[in-house]
Amino acid sequence: MRRWVLEQGAAEMSQITDLPKLVLGRLSQKITLLESEVAARREAADGTTKILLKLRDGETIEVVRMKGTSTATACISTQVGCPMACAFCASGLNGLVRNLETHEILEQVVRARQIGPIGRIVVMGIGEPLLNLEALLGALDVVTAPDGIALSGRKITISTIGLPDRIRNSRKPTNRTPSRSPPRADRRAPQRAHPDGEKGDDRFFACLGARVLPRDGA
Repeated sequence: MRRWVLEQGAAEMSQITDLPKLVLGRLSQKITLLESEVAARREAADGTTKILLKLRDGETIEVVRMKGTSTATACISTQVGCPMACAFCASGLNGLVRNLETHEILEQVVRARQIGPIGRIVVMGIGEPLLNLEALLGALDVVTAPDGIALSGRKITISTIGLPDRIRNSRKPTNRTPSRSPPRADRRAPQRAHPDGEKGDDRFFACLGARVLPRDGA
């Protein structure tokens, strides 16, 4: 079943074809392949698809599949809501509701692949990834595993506003590209985002060897 979900994007037991129907019928009474439900789906003229996922507790998150010239990219979230309150981002208007669990992050990738193949993942959706890093890395471990989705870690980018404490104390996301994404100086998050007063850019580069990428063209 792991293979059917991760490789084939199966969401229902009926989509599994190498097990007897009797077995699948019994399993369907006890197991749900995916907890999330697609509550809404919108497609743009350029091929971008946005999915609204309803989670088991009724909360919702967005997943976006963006078509590129050579491959498609999935943009995934790590939290329901966000505590950072960046002026340029609507995700934090209502604050943080909760962190996503590992399987909820992984399911976003599965849902994006149900639309079509993806060659890249950017963790630039709702939430601050460094505030839920262990759950995120657990999901990405499955994404990059040979018996998982087998996507190269070099095709995954983790975007953060930059939290020195979290960067210093977290384990390095091996073979994945962390990117510091500050907004323009007049629109960056309140100073409480960096409680110890350190420069997030310098600490981020020193700890993770990452480039500093402007988020909105600055």
